[in-house]
Amino acid sequence: MSTEQDNSGTTPEQGRTLEVGGLWWLWLLVIVAMLAMLIRILLPVAQQGLGSDPSQVLSLADYGYDTANQVPDSGVLTPSGLKRDQIRALSAPPVVAGSEVPAINKKERRLYHRKFIVSGDRVVGVSLNGEERAYQINILNYHEIVNDELGGVPIAIVYSPLCDAATVFRSDVNGNTLEFGSSGLLINSNIVMYDRQDDPSQSSLWSQLQLRAVAGPLAGTELQLVPSALTHWGDWVAAHPQTTLMARETGEPRDYNTNPYLRYFEMGELRFPVEPLPPADGMALMDRVIAIRAGDSWDVYTFDDVKVKAGEAGVFGWQGMQFSYIPYSNTLDPPGVVVTDGAGNYLDSISTFWFAWYAMHPDSAISSLGD
Repeated sequence: MSTEQDNSGTTPEQGRTLEVGGLWWLWLLVIVAMLAMLIRILLPVAQQGLGSDPSQVLSLADYGYDTANQVPDSGVLTPSGLKRDQIRALSAPPVVAGSEVPAINKKERRLYHRKFIVSGDRVVGVSLNGEERAYQINILNYHEIVNDELGGVPIAIVYSPLCDAATVFRSDVNGNTLEFGSSGLLINSNIVMYDRQDDPSQSSLWSQLQLRAVAGPLAGTELQLVPSALTHWGDWVAAHPQTTLMARETGEPRDYNTNPYLRYFEMGELRFPVEPLPPADGMALMDRVIAIRAGDSWDVYTFDDVKVKAGEAGVFGWQGMQFSYIPYSNTLDPPGVVVTDGAGNYLDSISTFWFAWYAMHPDSAISSLGD
């Protein structure tokens, strides 16, 4: 009995073996791509310490701060699982003009298949003494604090991703310009900064949402809030065409287009102790609110209420204030609320999650915008 063979002298089995073997490099590329994607997703989370149990990593004493004079009722200082300055604050970061963004986007899209910034990306906008600047949340996600100078005034831009709170403070305190860093500690899941001193035990600890030092030589000293807007880049640059913004070149090889807190926002579950929590039969813990300074107190309004009152126009006036509601962007960045006075000046306000504001200001109640 004869056996058929093609003219090449290769049996079908040999041909199939050669075909699969010749594609080994393709399978290798697929595996490498999958690993790169997995690292891209998990590395930012690991770097930010979101999955760690801080009680098993570091104790309060390990940080070396003097907390003997901690302000009463200022909350429990909780280790985040990260060491001091493990989240690196930026100081005097390079900036670019807002007018340069289209050219930068075109270049980055051609070289890296991404854009530097798009209209729906969130920024902290500041206007001070005729100078305007935007600080991108996608960069603040990884650095949390920016020490800068704007309009001749030293300022600190502070973003706490765990409670989605962005604030701007003057950093000249009692005649000295302070440089702030990440302490590695939290109070009620909110960032605690420290001022850098040669001897860490001489540093003071500062609570963002309490707007004051809670321990150390400056305990009880209040921070001066600088009015700002947590908004989207497109809205900010339209209102402030002469603005500058932080450049991507921060000295770290970060993929700032990846948000390590996206899953945290979606899940709505707290990662660290918070006390007290708001009533369980009220708003959800991560409902967004905006607190507006009213003399020595704060009026607190829900984003949902502002959205309803703003309607399709997106703006409405009430009691001498103008509220602007910025909806979810096409990049799925969260909405924003910006409040100005009759002259268009930004008011002292802080937007954050309800649980965070309530924990720091438990006497707060939600105010109604009225009819």
